[in-house]
Amino acid sequence: MSGRLAAVVAAALALVAGSVLTGSPAQAQSAEQHDAGQPPALLCPDEPETADLDDRDAISSVHLDAIDCLVQLGVAEGLGSDAGTRYLPDGEVRRDQMASFVIRTLEAAGAGLPAGDDGRFDDVAADNVHRDAIEQLAAIGVAQGATVDTYDPDASISRDQMASLLLRATAWYQDAEVDELAGGETNFDDIDTTVHAEAIAGSYHLGITRGASADVTGARYEPASTVTREQMASFLVATSRAMLSDPATCTDPALGYHLTMPEGFDTNPGDVLPHCRVFDTDRFALDTGTEIAPARPIRFIPSSSPIEDAVGPDTREELDRDELTVDGQAALRVEARTTEESDDLVPPDVEVTTYAIDLPDDREADTLVAATYDVEGNDYPASQTALDTMIESLSFEVPDRVDVASFEDGDQPFTLAALPSHDGLCTQALTARAASTVCQEYALMDELGFHAHRIDEDWTIHAGSVATDIDRVEIIDHDGQTEEPDLIAAGERLAYTTATPEHDIDEVHAYRDGQRVAGADLPD
Repeated sequence: MSGRLAAVVAAALALVAGSVLTGSPAQAQSAEQHDAGQPPALLCPDEPETADLDDRDAISSVHLDAIDCLVQLGVAEGLGSDAGTRYLPDGEVRRDQMASFVIRTLEAAGAGLPAGDDGRFDDVAADNVHRDAIEQLAAIGVAQGATVDTYDPDASISRDQMASLLLRATAWYQDAEVDELAGGETNFDDIDTTVHAEAIAGSYHLGITRGASADVTGARYEPASTVTREQMASFLVATSRAMLSDPATCTDPALGYHLTMPEGFDTNPGDVLPHCRVFDTDRFALDTGTEIAPARPIRFIPSSSPIEDAVGPDTREELDRDELTVDGQAALRVEARTTEESDDLVPPDVEVTTYAIDLPDDREADTLVAATYDVEGNDYPASQTALDTMIESLSFEVPDRVDVASFEDGDQPFTLAALPSHDGLCTQALTARAASTVCQEYALMDELGFHAHRIDEDWTIHAGSVATDIDRVEIIDHDGQTEEPDLIAAGERLAYTTATPEHDIDEVHAYRDGQRVAGADLPD
């Protein structure tokens, strides 16, 4: 078995309901962006205080931490009534309400905001409690009117319009041009017709969104879908992290390394291969997990070989070799030239610079290989310098990954892991040479999420996640046999997995208190 994994995703049961905003990028009014002192490193604590909400049981478990955080910070509030204080998680978010959510998020992140222009929009009543927030966002170029003189405060906010608003807020907070953050490649096949496509792409690369769903036909953003109050809480928390993040750094959650990217370089978003594996001078998206190394200027690849073997075949013509230490780990740096005998992925007589670094013992692979090739389209000297800078900054951290199960087919071991990310949960099938990763936002998860990782033509690892209050998951195969996999805590979800030959699963069901609450019929 080759071990090369193709990321084939099945329906992820991501249904959204909610609200609507219009707007195009605009220049922000000049203002002091932040109050004196350092902004918080993270907006939300790891364990926020539990909000006292009478309808807490109605809130999806994946959104509870975000809602608790925003209530604690005063960004979101419960609504008082004779029935007590309620959050109304399924309620729609109007344009005027959204303005207050964003203003409070900016303030919680340490932003100093100017006063708004009084009476900016003719249709925002003087007694509208969100009027000041609307006028403040308009003053800094974050909120746009429905027309020159109207705001349409009672309209709802859709996913594509929300992307523009949150991207503009992030750009203003970071004192950046919107165009600097917008754009880039994505795998979404349903955003070509929306005027917010560039903002959606920018939000994708900032980690504000990972899309709504994906299957064998492609990934979708579902731009016209609406957003509920509970989902908006998760989006605001993800936006705050984007605001406060350092865009020049990245972390591989699977292998547990962190590095600084040189100016002008970007990395893969993390929905096909783990984040921080592939680097290019433009924002990009990977189509599959099997893209060959020279296809991008710089590529990091896990290997099961020792560093002496992983640094490259000995049939290459070696030009230079250095032994070094990278964050306490033994490493080699080799410059070489491919030959007729070296069986490389590129033609003969191509120069390549390769690092092979011994990984800590608790990682899935033995060696981390990083390389750049002197191929057409790659500024090889610049990429060499960039690669050297990345390796100098490389540090190893314990990965925030939960191993759900391990399997072995012949001499090819593979692991199914759950990777909590800042905005959702990924499931990942790993071998020593490649990975298949499927991610889903917490903001879009229902009780049950389901992913399929196809491994060559023999095996499929079926994996997914459920809400933390789900008691059990039932998997039914083509023969009617039932399996109840273990549920493993991973981030804000419980992860589960099973491995089957070919495609042998028909149904997946989730149960709470003995009652079936979610299920899916799976395609062949």
